This record gives sequence, C-alpha cells and structure tokens, in this order.
Amino acid sequence: MTFSNIKDLRKYLEQNITSVLENEMSDTVKGSMAEAVDRTVYSTYRPKMYQRRQDRGGLSDKDNMTATVDGNILEVENNTPLNNDHGINRSGKTLTEIVTSGENYMFSGAFEVPRDFIEETRRDLKENDTVRKTMKTALQKRGLDVRD
Repeated sequence: MTFSNIKDLRKYLEQNITSVLENEMSDTVKGSMAEAVDRTVYSTYRPKMYQRRQDRGGLSDKDNMTATVDGNILEVENNTPLNNDHGINRSGKTLTEIVTSGENYMFSGAFEVPRDFIEETRRDLKENDTVRKTMKTALQKRGLDVRD
C-alpha cells in the first residue's frame, strides 16, 4: 500500500489500531480479567450461603464486561449486576467495587478481604507483555509489517 502523504498514512494506522483495540485487544483484556476473577475472587473460598454465577452472569462472564475506545485508550469495565438477595445492593456500590475493596457486605466472612481482580488483570497484562503481543499479531493479520 502506498500513501501520498503522512496525513493519509496516519489515518490508515489510526483506523487499524482502533479496530484492534475494539476487537482483538478488548477480547484479550476480557479474557485476562475473567482469569484474574477466577484466581483472585473465586479460588479464595467456597460460599456456603449462595451459588456463584461465575461465567453465567457473574464476575467472570465476559458479557458483563464493556469495552470502550477513546482515541488510543481502551477501557474495559466489569459491570456485573449485584444479586438482589445478598444484602449488598443497598450500599450504592457496584459489585466490582465491593469485591475489590472487601467492604459493604452485610455479613462477615472470608469475602471481606479485598480481592482486586482489576489490579491483577493489569499485572497479568504487563508481566506477560500481552498488549504488545496482541497488537503486533492483530496488525500483522491486517497486512501491516510490524517488527520488534
């Protein structure tokens, strides 16, 4: 592909990067978050009073995660709704806020320990160089010659 000016090249690159962020990168981050939830939240104790929703409407369900792109920034949020029958829905906090902080539970127990799956997701992505690898592979699939 040939470009007659830098402006057109820049536009082409930005369009491809935005597409990668909206597609492959958001899928990668959601997958990493689901894994972090499993390790950081679900593996810490077994509930006795309720059934976890997990990837069927719970914190590790990628359908509860939304991805937005603003410029070259991808933001993935976990918007899992609260269960109405566990006494935590009157706090004004989201389930993500409650779980990551360990606060605003009606009962006491192992769940009151902060389980910050958001920070765990960030750490995983950084330590595994996932962002760079995903971007490189996705841009190469789009026909760009990307090198380390």
